[in-house]
Amino acid sequence: GAFTGAVQDHKGVFEEARDGIVFLDEIGEISPAMQINLLRVLEAREFRPIGSNENKKLNCKIVAATNRNLSEHVKTGHFRQDLQFRLERLTIEMPPLRERSSDIPILINHFLNVENPNLPRIFFDESTLKYLTSLPWDGNIRELRNEMEKIRLFYSDKKILTMNELSNKYKVMPPAQAILQKVNTPTPLSEPIEKNS
Repeated sequence: GAFTGAVQDHKGVFEEARDGIVFLDEIGEISPAMQINLLRVLEAREFRPIGSNENKKLNCKIVAATNRNLSEHVKTGHFRQDLQFRLERLTIEMPPLRERSSDIPILINHFLNVENPNLPRIFFDESTLKYLTSLPWDGNIRELRNEMEKIRLFYSDKKILTMNELSNKYKVMPPAQAILQKVNTPTPLSEPIEKNS
């Protein structure tokens, strides 16, 4: 109701969240103006909805995520240090996928089968799964998921998948990555992991 022609009020994110959680993804990409506004909200623990004359108490928890190194972002002047300190109350660092290669077979099975319970299950042969585990996956889980969703879309009629089903960009391992390939490659999944009920 804060603009001409509005016929009803629209609650903002913080008001709608009430006592829940607001997740701010890619926090390192927000504009300088947004950084100032967010800092004010976090410091005062209150906000003023657009068009209102009254502040409202902030009851929700804030969780933020970024693939940026915020300390480096602060040094280059792209991120406010006071906001960084406010956000880093509790920090959980998630290593890139290439540093936790044992997760890759589990994630592959999840994207191929667990997320598609009504489709026949499909699996990679051992050598292809080892190869996929050795790739750097610079785009992390998003990149892996995109490739698995594409494979599921085009090859649901196959039970065993090989290198032939991979997109062209994944069919040739970069030589540097082949040298860096970890010795302790996890045992490939021949059947999906099931949770004990």
